[in-house]
Amino acid sequence: MKLTLPKPIVTERHDTIVQVRTVVDTVTVAKTRPRLPLSLYALATVSAHDNGPSYGVFFAMMRRHGFFVHASTDFGSIGTTRGSCSKDGSIGGAAEKPYYSGNTAKSHYTVTAGAVHRLTRNLSLFEGIGYGRSAVAWQLAESEGGGYMQNNGLTHKGVAGEAGALLSFGRIAVSASAVTIAGKQWQGSLGVGIKLWRDKNEK
Repeated sequence: MKLTLPKPIVTERHDTIVQVRTVVDTVTVAKTRPRLPLSLYALATVSAHDNGPSYGVFFAMMRRHGFFVHASTDFGSIGTTRGSCSKDGSIGGAAEKPYYSGNTAKSHYTVTAGAVHRLTRNLSLFEGIGYGRSAVAWQLAESEGGGYMQNNGLTHKGVAGEAGALLSFGRIAVSASAVTIAGKQWQGSLGVGIKLWRDKNEK
């Protein structure tokens, strides 16, 4: 910011008259942004997707900008599989599909990390990438020898992406985000937690 200030200079002096002219001095004043307090958030999250709910933890640290980490899982496992099948259950392009028992095994997890940006005192936005895998296996009928076949049409893995918002009210924090695995599997995530510390002057 620049301030323009008039500066008087006396050029002539007489007994009763003083002649004055002015010059302009330019004063530069540095404008600085206030340093925001360091904040640390910890939240428990729940996510909804095709394979059911997943549960996770979300951590974020920032001043005006910072970083976050979010890990989520359904604690499931498809175990050892005999092979794989297509989305409709057929194997190797065969015209006839084997019989299945109707039982399924599922496994789902995502891990993402990235940047978080404080827009206002209470609102921040975040976005990041990571890795995820969502797997489904179908159990063959006893007449087919039993065991599980991984359903490749319902199984997705690869780069995971996440984007969302973080709101804080005093020490209470909530989050909402969308997560995708390779752009093929999507889930919504909600979180509730606390701000672990805050500046004593922060309202």
